[in-house]
Amino acid sequence: MACITRKQIKMLNDFYKFFRISESDISSLQGKVKIFHSEVSDGNYSFLGEEILIECAFPRAISAKEVNVSFFDGYNGKNTCIVSGEFKRSDFFFDYFIFSLKSPKKAGLYFFYFEILNCGKIYGCKLKNNIISFSFLEPCEKNQFQITVTTEKSREKIQGIIYHIFVDRFRRSRNTALKKNAILIEDWNSNITEYPKYPGAFLKNNSFFGGNLYGIIEKLDYLCELGVSIIYLSPIFESPSNHKYDTSDYENVDVAFGGNEAFEELIKEAERRNIKIILDGVFNHTGADSKYFNKYSNYDTVGAFQSKESPYYSWYKFKDYPEKYECWWGIDILPRIFYENSDAEKYFVATDGIIEKWMKKGAYGFRLDVADELSDTFIRKIRDIISKANPNALLYGEVWEDASNKIAYGVRKKYYLGDELCGVMNYPLREGIVDYIRNKNCSSIDYVLNEVMLNMPKAIREKTMNILGSHDTVRIISALSCENVSSKTNDELSTFKMKSDDYEIAKRRVIAAYTIITALPGIPTVYYGDEAGVEGYKDPFNRRTFPWGSEDTEILNHFKKCAIIRKSNPILFDGEFNLLCLNKEILIFERKKEAECLFLIYNNTKKLLNINTDSAVMEILNGRKGNCFVLEAESAHIFKSYKKVTFKIGCYIE
Repeated sequence: MACITRKQIKMLNDFYKFFRISESDISSLQGKVKIFHSEVSDGNYSFLGEEILIECAFPRAISAKEVNVSFFDGYNGKNTCIVSGEFKRSDFFFDYFIFSLKSPKKAGLYFFYFEILNCGKIYGCKLKNNIISFSFLEPCEKNQFQITVTTEKSREKIQGIIYHIFVDRFRRSRNTALKKNAILIEDWNSNITEYPKYPGAFLKNNSFFGGNLYGIIEKLDYLCELGVSIIYLSPIFESPSNHKYDTSDYENVDVAFGGNEAFEELIKEAERRNIKIILDGVFNHTGADSKYFNKYSNYDTVGAFQSKESPYYSWYKFKDYPEKYECWWGIDILPRIFYENSDAEKYFVATDGIIEKWMKKGAYGFRLDVADELSDTFIRKIRDIISKANPNALLYGEVWEDASNKIAYGVRKKYYLGDELCGVMNYPLREGIVDYIRNKNCSSIDYVLNEVMLNMPKAIREKTMNILGSHDTVRIISALSCENVSSKTNDELSTFKMKSDDYEIAKRRVIAAYTIITALPGIPTVYYGDEAGVEGYKDPFNRRTFPWGSEDTEILNHFKKCAIIRKSNPILFDGEFNLLCLNKEILIFERKKEAECLFLIYNNTKKLLNINTDSAVMEILNGRKGNCFVLEAESAHIFKSYKKVTFKIGCYIE
């Protein structure tokens, strides 16, 4: 807004002094805050060594004269400094102050709030996003603003998408060996036959469909058509289960997947197509049936379960040796690894350790399983090892919440400071999109777009895995359906499929959801089969086989079209993000870079919607150009322009 003259300021001051809001109504006022670094404001972070500028707008009714901001260390809660604000200007609604803070001496997470000194002390605290609320009560931590001071800066741009493969269910090729007691399901298109009868029931997970790395190699050209530049493999190391989260031997690829030879061939063929491979790092626990624990004496090594003299004994914690030991979530086939006072850490992160070994074999990085159960020190050492092997290597973490301020087991994590994670699996985004599209609920997606994403340093935001599903979630097409399956048993879910009408609704929503994550900051991440319309509810029904030859071509073609859009519009990699409109009926955001601008508009109703623009734009999904568009029910569209555009939302058409 335009600045006003000194005379106008005096008149407004007299006006506000006379009509000043009562103290009892102070909480009804709202202000705004922006964090700047390098003269830009694109999130709640700053780089180590740079001056931090915070601009605040305080309502004129407060008549702010002197304002301070108090900063606190997010890891010990101690006050680090108090900075006085400098008055800059006024308009008819706000007084604007600037706070200048020299960069802290170390990267870290910091919280802050405002103190307004005027006839007493008024506190400016966080209402939501970057909105200030006011109170006479000093804010607690949850009501404070946050800023991350990081060293993480943008490196190589990821132009394609990430494709997540659960290896046993993607593609069967060549005959590969099965381990003892494994059961091969000959019919590739069979339903899931092994599942618990009730939650928590024991499950062997020894039924295999025969998918392997050779099958992935056969379909690399298919993945290229989808725009895949990174394949994230669920665990591939030796293990008795089909999911392989109970590792037996980190030094070898499971023979059921083709062994080390198949991995070498996969790396070679993927590199020919400029596709990188990320491995699942399951370093929080091993399997009980492993060379490290060896509970069932299936290995030649002396395991921790067999003898206290085992070289692996210090890896684990026993309550009553050998039968009672610490497990992951109490699951006795998954004994936990403890890195303190043991040789376990050296095994993984020392020179020529497990991490370095697989990086030398061609891995591009790792996704860390249950990252919040690993120490910051251990994660930093993994990042250091992979970065030495490849400066562009990626380290992702499985974190289900806002990773910027995550507290796990009473410890504030340090994922985003620049020496740990490059990104996370964006579960909050997935939850927000599902809740918004299916239930018309704005709160979850508003929280993600205005807080979770802005709390990510830009380099992390650009690389974070924007997922719609994973091996731990309900399939996206099932999550977006109208079906209520809460009362169904696992026996019923094992064969359940949507009615055709419900499927068509869910399909339309999946296409819209994928369009949305195509246009958002971050990397679209596809769980194998989502692009083919695979249905499935909770684990293990979300792990059905890929339906080769029976794909839903409408969904598949749309995913391919989105890949072309991302490749031909670099603005989607690093363009500025602005949320323009969000309510239960419509979502609009823009991506800007210099003169170019893309807009996404999602019609979250079951009616047609008229959209008019004041200058011609291109609807890039369908190649249409003009000023007037009709958006179908529950559909998302991306518009492109090289000048400032005003959108006028017309009427909804029955």
